Amino acid sequence: MEKTQNVYTVSQVNSYIKGKFACDALLNNICVKGEVISCKYHNSGHIYFTIQDTVSQLSVVMFKGNTFRGLKFKLENGQQVVVNGKVNIYEKDGKLQLYAVEIKKFGNGDLYEKYLALKEGLEKEGLFSQAHKKNIPLYPKKIGIVTAKDGAAIEDIINIATRRNPYIQLYLRPVQVQGNGAEKSIVQGLRYLDDKGMDVIIVGRGGGAQEDLWCFNDETLARTVYAMKTPVISAVGHEVDFTIIDFVADLRAPTPSAAAELACPEISKIDEDLFRYGDILRKLMNEEIKRCQERIEGYAIQLNYLSPKTKIAMKKGILAEKLQRLKNAAALDSRIKSMRAALETKETVLRNGMKTALDSSREKVRAYAVKMTYLGPRSKIDMLKKTLAEKEQRLKHAASIGARINGVRSTLISKEAALKTVMDKKLSDRINTLKLLAAGLDSKSPAKRIMAGYAYVDKSDGEGISSVDEISKGDNIGITIKDGTISAVVIDKKKKKIQ
Repeated sequence: MEKTQNVYTVSQVNSYIKGKFACDALLNNICVKGEVISCKYHNSGHIYFTIQDTVSQLSVVMFKGNTFRGLKFKLENGQQVVVNGKVNIYEKDGKLQLYAVEIKKFGNGDLYEKYLALKEGLEKEGLFSQAHKKNIPLYPKKIGIVTAKDGAAIEDIINIATRRNPYIQLYLRPVQVQGNGAEKSIVQGLRYLDDKGMDVIIVGRGGGAQEDLWCFNDETLARTVYAMKTPVISAVGHEVDFTIIDFVADLRAPTPSAAAELACPEISKIDEDLFRYGDILRKLMNEEIKRCQERIEGYAIQLNYLSPKTKIAMKKGILAEKLQRLKNAAALDSRIKSMRAALETKETVLRNGMKTALDSSREKVRAYAVKMTYLGPRSKIDMLKKTLAEKEQRLKHAASIGARINGVRSTLISKEAALKTVMDKKLSDRINTLKLLAAGLDSKSPAKRIMAGYAYVDKSDGEGISSVDEISKGDNIGITIKDGTISAVVIDKKKKKIQ
């Protein structure tokens, strides 16, 4: 009879294998050396990555609790590390994993060293120089795309380009974007589109592990991009991924979607620009037409002014004006002749009148000469000298009076000063006397004596008591001291002489 074989579920098998791993002392505390690739920091704080050597790969996870004490640096792709932990399987998917407890650096990864060496060499040659980079055209008509035909990158580029500008023609050259031979495939695709008259070429792929993107770090590919006639936009992986081609390309886009946006202008924006430029052009044309019309009007005025007909009319006017002047000159000549005759007649009359007036003036001069003998300047000078002497005497008298006034003024000023001094002294003396009297009066003040400890005694009617004879036994008296009044009754009295 055939023996029945046991059948197990997947969970049972994975659980069994996990138990076997848990019982192995070596696998529960093992150190594994390798190069870090596909490193990812999760939002939970866990770190997922893979370590590899030239032959194999091993998945590694380091939980958040172990990162605080077991990891002293930032873990990055390309690093050579030694991972200490335990090897086991993840039951859910049966995947073999190394659960890291501690991670230490062990030099740099070989791929990373190659990357840095190539980057440094190409940079020294000038392949990254900004001076060599070509401008991306603002309004391209044909865009070449070098990427995988069935990847997410081409779908993103087509969707965005079609949405932004459906009139742009897209030319895809399918290539291999990872694995052996990918570098050669990408180089051939670029050279093919470079010869087809593209306006710009996008080369790239979507995100992936470092080894998946490694073909874009190829030296031949970098030199091909540098030598191309067509501007190239690189779009490899995600924003954090940098490859050699990103430094050589004319423009780097963080993702293929971003490359499409950079290469394809929005048709709506172009329409807006066209309308705006149209308005500006119409405005400029209207202004230029207005300026031309103004120039034409100016030329018409100049033409009208410089035309032979206008010049003949002007000369006719000038000639008529001169003819009129000649006629006026002839009439003026006859008037001058008649005026000359009238002047000659008036000259004769004037000469006769002047002679008569001159004779009359001579007679008057003779009469004035007689008067001047009596009222001549000498007699007037003598009279003026006498008057001057009298006024001089009066001035001397006034000067003596002014001197006396000045003397009296000086005396009054000195007496005023002396009087002020005397008054100030007397006032000061009176003030000092009042102060002394006030001090004496204050010292004899009853209130002050009471404040010093004495008392004031009075009868019930308020009259002060200055002798024991003024009171009797049984009388009510009041005793005033500094802080109040005491009411008392006289029970005895004794007369005593105070020395």
